[in-house]
Amino acid sequence: MSIFWKFYLTGESVLVSMDFTLTWELTSMRDPKLDEEIGLLRRCVEMLRQFHDIFDNAVSTETVVPEDEGKIQQLRQALPAEWDTLFGQLDLARDESVQTMVDMAISLPAVISMTSFQTRKLYDLWHKAYMKLHFLRGRLQYRKERLEPLRPGKLKAKKFLATLVVVIIVAVIALVLYRALQ
Repeated sequence: MSIFWKFYLTGESVLVSMDFTLTWELTSMRDPKLDEEIGLLRRCVEMLRQFHDIFDNAVSTETVVPEDEGKIQQLRQALPAEWDTLFGQLDLARDESVQTMVDMAISLPAVISMTSFQTRKLYDLWHKAYMKLHFLRGRLQYRKERLEPLRPGKLKAKKFLATLVVVIIVAVIALVLYRALQ
C-alpha cells in the first residue's frame, strides 16, 4: 500500500509517494522477549499508519468525519504509551517525536486550521517516527538472524548450488579444451 504526503508550501501541494509496506517475517520461535518486541513494533506501525491516514484525510479534504475524530482521540492516548513501551523494551532513550506529534494534533479541527508551517512540521514528525520504526525493524531482524543458525535445508540448498556451479564450470572448460585439441 502506498500513501501520499501532502506538503503545503507557499500554497502549492507537492505529492511525495512513500511505500508503507513492512514485511513481517520476523518471528523468532526461540526468544519470547524478541517476539514481544516484534509485536509491539507491529502495533506501533499500525497505529502510526492509522494516525497518518486520519490526519492526512482531514488536511486534504478539510472536513472532519465524526468517527475519525473519535479514532484520533483513541490514537492520541494509545500511540505514545505503545511507543514508550517499545523504547523501554529495547532499552533506548525516550523519543519525543510521537509525543510532540500527538500534542500538535489536539483534534481534527485543530489540524485543519493549522498553518502550512505547522502542517509541514506534523508531517515531518510523522516521517521521523516512521523512519525510526524502520530502523528498529532492522535491528530486530538482525537479532532474529543471530538467534537462528542456518537450517539444514538452507545448508543443503547452498551446497547443491555450489556443486552445480562447479560442475558447469568444469563442463565448460572440458568442452573448450576438447574443441581446442581437435
